[in-house]
Amino acid sequence: MDRRRFLKYAGSTAALAGASALGLNYYLSNKSWTTKNEKRLIWTTGQVLPFGVADAPAVSSGNGVLVFGGYGSSINDYKSNVLEFDGQVWSSKSSMLVPRWGAAATVYGNDVYVFGGYPNAVAERYEIMNDRWTLLGSMPTPIKGQGLMVATVGSRTYLFFGKSTYEYDPATDQYTPKTEAPLARTWATCAVVRVGNEDRIYIIGGHDTNLDDGTNVNYYYKPSSDKWSDPQPPAPYSAYGVTRDNPVWMGIIYYGFGHKNPDQFFKEMYSYNPENAEWSKLPTASHERDGVACAISNGTLYVMGGRNQPKDQFGLTYCETLTL
Repeated sequence: MDRRRFLKYAGSTAALAGASALGLNYYLSNKSWTTKNEKRLIWTTGQVLPFGVADAPAVSSGNGVLVFGGYGSSINDYKSNVLEFDGQVWSSKSSMLVPRWGAAATVYGNDVYVFGGYPNAVAERYEIMNDRWTLLGSMPTPIKGQGLMVATVGSRTYLFFGKSTYEYDPATDQYTPKTEAPLARTWATCAVVRVGNEDRIYIIGGHDTNLDDGTNVNYYYKPSSDKWSDPQPPAPYSAYGVTRDNPVWMGIIYYGFGHKNPDQFFKEMYSYNPENAEWSKLPTASHERDGVACAISNGTLYVMGGRNQPKDQFGLTYCETLTL
């Protein structure tokens, strides 16, 4: 079974591809492009994963980062393993109750919630302190699948899949449908930031379901009013399988890696400042790949695993870090 049965991949727009090729840092303001000095950061090679993993979500934990499930030697090698990395050593935690890849994860309080995935789209809660799993109630059909996006704001969690938007209440294990997204997408960067007095959930890039292709579009959802924004400055390139699970540090969103048609994998990294709608180019990593596990812990961005070929797919053991 080929993962291409589930997704197609995209190319970037010509203008943005040209800008990216020139290595520019830029932002869109009144439809004009402006160059900026590149921020000097350095990628570091971390301890490789104990085994190859692709399409696994990740979150920050008190000890470092946690990686959940994914697939290993093939897309049929569904994983339930949970790996923790403290920046030096990998260790194993209690496995998920249901193996799957393409799930999404978010932290709420002292727990991690893992939603969706393939072949089993379920919801589970992981108690970090007790290293214990609980299977939750059934997810609504419109958001079951692989490549969904999830984010937590206050006492609620929000899930995005295609055009569907749902609010989840961890206290009651109940889902409530919300305003549909302006564009049907999966496998996008999903990031929570606060701009002024407003909480926003940005959905950037990803797989455009209607076009069956990648995109670089940028919208945000406002939980307080259940409304979507107008289009924001697009990402520098179109891709899916990018840094997905809330890659935010100090109000800045980190967008990178991913894949587009027919077989191009990226190792680029950009930052986006929602305050002034500014994109900045960061140093390029060593290994192009998509389906990466991504988390930020104590100012360090961890990019782990992934895959680097569209056929005969298998998980990678790469671990790269960028101190922000």
